[in-house]
Amino acid sequence: MDMRDGINYLLSILLLAGIGYESFLIYKRNRTIPMPGKDDFMTTMLVIWAIVFVIPLNQMATEIEAIRNILTLLFVFSTFAIKRGVNEKGIVKVFFTIPWRHIRQIQVDQHQLNQAKITFRSDKFSVKLVFPMHTLSRTLGFISAHCPAVLVDASVQAKINSMPQS
Repeated sequence: MDMRDGINYLLSILLLAGIGYESFLIYKRNRTIPMPGKDDFMTTMLVIWAIVFVIPLNQMATEIEAIRNILTLLFVFSTFAIKRGVNEKGIVKVFFTIPWRHIRQIQVDQHQLNQAKITFRSDKFSVKLVFPMHTLSRTLGFISAHCPAVLVDASVQAKINSMPQS
């Protein structure tokens, strides 16, 4: 066994641990998110594209390299099963939660025909989540209870007002 195989074994073990942690998040944390959202398509595709460049698939790979590549793809694609959204603790992304006390401003814009993009800004960074338009009124009610600085685009507000109330 050479150094390269040792690194591949170590990476495989770390990836298995990461997949185990993702399974824990899917099982435990997914149940705590009452307002699920999702990442935008561009962010998702950039992550997948970066993985394909970092770990290229080839026919001449050794067995451990093939296992490492499969585990890497499994790790990346299983992150799609982890819910993103908002809950009582804050904004929940894949591997972290931003507490409500750090959020300074929330901006709601039109994303696609039936979706709205909500940008959560803190002092240091901003994160985006996409929510379906039919749940936006309920989502905004939930969000505004935790952060009063919510800016809603006029076109989005018009769509919310024109939707039937349930």
